Amino acid sequence: IGHTEEVIHVAHVSSVKITTGMVLSDIAIETSGGSDPIRGHGHHKADAVKMKSLIEQYQGAYYRNRPV
Repeated sequence: IGHTEEVIHVAHVSSVKITTGMVLSDIAIETSGGSDPIRGHGHHKADAVKMKSLIEQYQGAYYRNRPV
């Protein structure tokens, strides 16, 4: 069975949005390139929050360690 995978650099993430329903959450990752957001559907809320937190942590580390 197949799947589709899309990879973007953490520096190109412009925002992460979580939409929470009664049981499950959806996550949308907006990119600075202006293309359609990367969407993930049907995640447990804690998992969606963890994904957002990890993206923010990696962005913080990237910009702190970036040479000027």
